[in-house]
Amino acid sequence: MDLAARLKTRARALRIRVERRDAFIEALRESNASQEPRKVAEWMVRQAQSWIPAPCWVVIAHDVNGHLNVLADVGLVPFTAFLEHLPGLLSGEAFPAFRSAAPIAVNESIPGLVFKIGVLGGPTLGFGAARILGWAYTLVVVGVTAWLALRPARRGREPLVWIVILVLATMRSPFLPMYGTFPSLWLATLLAALRWHQPRARWTAIAWWTVLAIGFGQSFMSPPVTAIWTFVHTVGAFALVTMASRHRHGAAEEAVPSTPGAVEPGPAAPVPA
Repeated sequence: MDLAARLKTRARALRIRVERRDAFIEALRESNASQEPRKVAEWMVRQAQSWIPAPCWVVIAHDVNGHLNVLADVGLVPFTAFLEHLPGLLSGEAFPAFRSAAPIAVNESIPGLVFKIGVLGGPTLGFGAARILGWAYTLVVVGVTAWLALRPARRGREPLVWIVILVLATMRSPFLPMYGTFPSLWLATLLAALRWHQPRARWTAIAWWTVLAIGFGQSFMSPPVTAIWTFVHTVGAFALVTMASRHRHGAAEEAVPSTPGAVEPGPAAPVPA
């Protein structure tokens, strides 16, 4: 039933409601209860839904930049529309960026590897292959998360585990631009600090931090070169995840290295009673 038909069937009830003595006073009081636009919009959609039930009511307004924004909505239509578009969001099919080489090249996610093959001159596998790879990787992330949960880290190393899970989860996104390296940069920083007294681990973390910190825009280099560089970022993220998973059980005696030339304390002298 369209809106005109709804109005026609409810015209009598609406007329009676509007002609109530306190209807105008009530609407004036509730609409001025707050000066926040979002709360006023929420009141408007609630009122509209109570007056004329519809699948969806929405209030759209311009923001300070002149862009249209949804201030409030009510009804199931936005949720059903989201569920309809969810498969396209998970596979990347809903993203216009997957239609050109430059955005594909800066994608650092695991499902994005499918499209990078085409940018590098290989076969174009399409969204079906990206969907399969994404769900297969999801199972890996769930399995690793369960494995980490069943083997708790030593006290004080929990942030390593949290960031490891964050890095793995961000890689599941169908489109992960270069700012997706921030969790990996945090992980490299923590690893360098925790393993500062071990030169090999320290310089490995610093090296990966340097690589991950260097990023290029879509037009700085050709798409194939950018695709290779962002693939190095992906490899670096997993290298840091592997380091963190191995070092989350650091021995207590490794936390404070012995100082060269330090005198070892001798046995305590007996104290006379």
